[in-house]
Amino acid sequence: MLAFRLGWAIVLVFLLASAAELLGELLWFQELGYAPVFWRILLTQLMLLVLSTLLVAAYLLANLLVLARQVDLPGTVHAAFHRGHFSPPPAPAISDRRLKTLLAALSLVAALIVGLIYAADWDGYLRFAFAQNFGETDPVFGHDLGFYVFVLPFVEKLQNTVTFLAFLVTAVLGAAYAQAGSLRYTPGQGIEAPRAVRSHLLANAILFLLAWASGYVLDRYDLLIDSSGAVFGAGYTDVTITRWALWAAAVVTVAFAVGLYILLSLGRAGHVPVLLGGFAGGMVALLGFFPFAVQQFVVEPNELELETPYLRRNIAFTRAAFALETVEERAYSAGASLDAATIDANRDTVDNIRLWDW
Repeated sequence: MLAFRLGWAIVLVFLLASAAELLGELLWFQELGYAPVFWRILLTQLMLLVLSTLLVAAYLLANLLVLARQVDLPGTVHAAFHRGHFSPPPAPAISDRRLKTLLAALSLVAALIVGLIYAADWDGYLRFAFAQNFGETDPVFGHDLGFYVFVLPFVEKLQNTVTFLAFLVTAVLGAAYAQAGSLRYTPGQGIEAPRAVRSHLLANAILFLLAWASGYVLDRYDLLIDSSGAVFGAGYTDVTITRWALWAAAVVTVAFAVGLYILLSLGRAGHVPVLLGGFAGGMVALLGFFPFAVQQFVVEPNELELETPYLRRNIAFTRAAFALETVEERAYSAGASLDAATIDANRDTVDNIRLWDW
């Protein structure tokens, strides 16, 4: 009872401190005449918090409920925490209704972490929601530069979130099914599990692979800020090989997901290691060997000629970024004589000359 009251007291103190901080910010924004900005930021944070928390909680809860139908979840968790004991205590009995309540609470708490992360990135969402064009396109993909500043960062955040959650859920489900004895690997037979268990794991694994494949599509845009070549940005190898290799990697990843689905649906789990080996080999060739070979044996022997167009792009966009292309160039002839009238006419320049210049 004391611990329960202490927990509520901590929550109450946290809420009061947060309310005091929000009130201080509101008064400050009002004093500057920017109260609408305060409310837009606050409402955006609440929207991101609620929406992302509910979506993630629904995904987690759905998987936990399916898991609870397939295995004795309380007994599995109990056995995992008492592994190695010669005579572990019996697992506590728990009603179905209470189990669902606990799973819902667990899903909500875990999802709240994601919600807080997205609420903290309110400015990233607002840039995405109110994206504007710069009126200038990149020469490689043809997108307006506003896409890279406003849209791409938030899209990458969404892709990374889905990829991480799908991988984490798949790994946890696999460990839980293995602990319960519903999933095991037998040499020569491969992965053995009931059909419902295979379908559950397969659905999350395919979601992970599809999200991972979309990451390769987005990784192509990161080539524009690559700093490993002769210039800062996409070079010869990036434009001619790597960006197409990333597309191919996305296609190969999707093909791997389809192949995995077919094999496990047909009950041919013994062929999965062969499929996995072929997938790994293909990815190494696409993302490692081919770009390296082209850079070493095609670009470096003739680097100046091949990289010259990309050097010109780099210089042109650098000048545009610093507005140097609008600078007016004038030619001044160097005079051989310097008299007092010239010094007086250029007093500001003369006064800025260092007396002791190292």
